[in-house]
Amino acid sequence: MSSPIKISDTGESYIPLNLPSRLGVNEEGDLRLTPWKEDDLDDLIELFNLPKIETWGRSRPSPFTRSDAEDLIPEIQSHHSFNLSPSLSTYPKTRVRLSPLGAVRTDQGKVIGTMGLKPPSKPESEWEVTYNVHDDYAGRGIGNAMVGVAVDLARWLGIERLIAHTERGNLASNHILRKNGFVIQSEIMIGWPDHRGGGQREVYEWVIDL
Repeated sequence: MSSPIKISDTGESYIPLNLPSRLGVNEEGDLRLTPWKEDDLDDLIELFNLPKIETWGRSRPSPFTRSDAEDLIPEIQSHHSFNLSPSLSTYPKTRVRLSPLGAVRTDQGKVIGTMGLKPPSKPESEWEVTYNVHDDYAGRGIGNAMVGVAVDLARWLGIERLIAHTERGNLASNHILRKNGFVIQSEIMIGWPDHRGGGQREVYEWVIDL
């Protein structure tokens, strides 16, 4: 298949999000997945403290502070090789919190979502898809478009299987994953951090073979 990655007039890699025009998502102009920048920290702090995103962020600090955002700068810097020459060999090898080409950006430059394509945390694990959409942009098809792009990008990179995790009650994400070809592989119990109430919760593990 051909690469989903395009090159802008300024030489920056990006992936366009194909959104249904009937949903009126283009109020802020075209949306695209782009590289992260070190000056995106304010947008990240706003995004990760929004009520809907904060609710489902199991492992993320809450509240998400300036210090937490600054801890991500080395990850952003580690994306440089992939951004210059995208391939599986240049993709970061360690588990990342921010993925290359993972910033969903308006044409004004504001980050309104994140797409994660995360390498396995251990040899027997699979690549994982994650995503977040700004509360003000929910319900416009952006999450669905992001997951579709993640599947296309993973297939182009040569990844053979993807997984995703959702809580049972996250109906919107469950619908998005099913719509993009994922199926529930199992229901598992996952420990919840103390700062999010502790204990364990039942989670769907989704999978798609590419």
